[in-house]
Amino acid sequence: MAADDAILAALKARVLSGDLAPTTLRKLADAIEKDTQTAARRRLLRTGGRVRAPRNHGREPCLVSDYDEAASTVDVVYDDGGEGVVDAARTSALLAFELETEACTNAPELKLRGNALFREQDWVSAARHYESALKLLKKVPTCGARVLVNSQAQLRSGTLSDVSAKTVDVMYDAGEDEDDLDRRRVLLVVGDAELQCSLYLNLARCASKVGRFKDAASAATLAGGLADTEELRPRFLCSARVVRGRANLAQKKLRHALRDAELAEAVNASDAGALSLKRDAARAKKLALRDNKRLAKEVTQWVETSQAKFAENGGDAGDCAPQ
Repeated sequence: MAADDAILAALKARVLSGDLAPTTLRKLADAIEKDTQTAARRRLLRTGGRVRAPRNHGREPCLVSDYDEAASTVDVVYDDGGEGVVDAARTSALLAFELETEACTNAPELKLRGNALFREQDWVSAARHYESALKLLKKVPTCGARVLVNSQAQLRSGTLSDVSAKTVDVMYDAGEDEDDLDRRRVLLVVGDAELQCSLYLNLARCASKVGRFKDAASAATLAGGLADTEELRPRFLCSARVVRGRANLAQKKLRHALRDAELAEAVNASDAGALSLKRDAARAKKLALRDNKRLAKEVTQWVETSQAKFAENGGDAGDCAPQ
């Protein structure tokens, strides 16, 4: 702004005239730094430019429609058409790969990009990258393939022993085998289990961040199924149970949340996330029981009051009782 430009010019003039006092030099350095930051922000927030800005609980890419430097606010239009006014200091440049025009077709690279977006708190864009990576890893069920299957509302892992147009035969890792299972029950074909597990777990975290707790629980369940092996269990299984437990807790599925906490604790008894989930789920269950008791008491009082009024008006209170 004009005032800052005048201050910078005056300080430069003082130094050029021989004022080399430490305080003057410090003020000049600060003024130059501020001028550099102001110029960079003007370039970033030019009208028509793309930046990342806060939205709801996270941050999303958007188009700059106006920058009010005096108020330090920016009018933005998000990619879905939504509009907002945000603090200019909370905007940031897009990451380099977001400016590329060619789509990435490498699953590990997409995961890395998703992780970078997650650190930017751009949960929506991060999830999109994880989903793209999972699509690249998706395989058609074939004989001998490792799979995760929805069998009688349970997630089970096994190997396909036969595949037809509409059904599959599965040799489960535990329990009896199953023949002629509907192919639609095959939730995924295991390829790079470690990468798939990591992607589903990160996808679950993104879904939780934006309040899609049902989706978070589903993704965390698949991550847990992939992680339930000797190799991956120590790295991923506890986290998968905690993330799913948090999603269940947010949906007030207290029994499921407590079960997830116990499963996570069984994997790693000292895990802070598992212990915290167990405490929070137990507290929520206690509060729910207290609320249920209070509600039952209020209903009972209402029924007794209604019966008394009915009797006062000449009715038979017995007629109010359930038959």
